[in-house]
Formats: sequence, structure tokens, C-alpha cells
Amino acid sequence: MARRTAAPNPEAFFAHLQTLAKSFDGVEENVACKGTKVESATFKVKGKAFAFLRPTQLMFKLSASLTEASGLAAAHPESIRAGAGGWVTLPLPLSKPIEPEWVEKWMAESYALFNSTAKAPASAAGRSPRAKKK
Repeated sequence: MARRTAAPNPEAFFAHLQTLAKSFDGVEENVACKGTKVESATFKVKGKAFAFLRPTQLMFKLSASLTEASGLAAAHPESIRAGAGGWVTLPLPLSKPIEPEWVEKWMAESYALFNSTAKAPASAAGRSPRAKKK
């Protein structure tokens, strides 16, 4: 099955993800695995990484949305992977059925998991994958 890109401009969406991750309160950006092929920008809050981003993938942790993400991973393993401990990996650029709005919501959820005083910002509260199904 051919991979279809959900985001019309992958480079712009990658830049948007960087901006989104840095927009949350108290976020520090670092580099993980510097100098290796898996070198990633790491976004931390309270000393804990909530997202890892590189041009070919985004990784974040979920809790409340993990069941939905796991269901999507089972049905679309080329588009999303849900692993141990709630960590979810999205290959970039995004492919169907993953929608950019879900990614924004999930990144906000990951941030909130590591920042106990935070709630997901209203701008990142997208529809859940279930809301999309008919």
C-alpha cells in the first residue's frame, strides 16, 4: 500500500511541530543522540522529555489517548507505532489516517503528562481519532 501524505507541506509541518513543542510553558530544547543517525531535538519540561523530533519521526508519550493510538497502530502500522510505556512513534511525513490535528492534541497530552500542573492548551485540543470515523 502506498503511503499518502496527510500534511500538504512536510517541511512546514515539521517546523510547526518544533514551534508547537517550544510554545508550552517551561520547555527546554536539547539534542538527544547527537552525532548519530537518530539525532533528535528533545523537548523537556521539568527535566523530563515529552517529545523527540527529527525530520523522519516524532515520538511522544500518551496516557488518555493511548488506547485510540494503539488501535490505529494495529490497523495502520505504517502510519503509527504504539510501544512500551505509552510511547508513540509517528513516521514523518504523516500518512493517512493520521491527521495533523491529532498530532497537536497528542503532543499537548504528552507535555501535560510530564508537567503535572499543565492542561492541554485549547488551541491544541483537536478531534480525537474516534470523532473522525463514520
